[in-house]
Amino acid sequence: MDEFTRLTLAAALIAVPVLGAIGWYAATFRKRQRNKERRRGIKRHGH
Repeated sequence: MDEFTRLTLAAALIAVPVLGAIGWYAATFRKRQRNKERRRGIKRHGH
């Protein structure tokens, strides 16, 4: 059981920063995309 706990903890320590980085990258990419579209004259997004 101790080995399972250690593996779970190790997986969590790896997964949390990776998921956070993916979320941060997605938000940054959307913001850059909006800025690029705004410069081209597209004012509304998804409406």
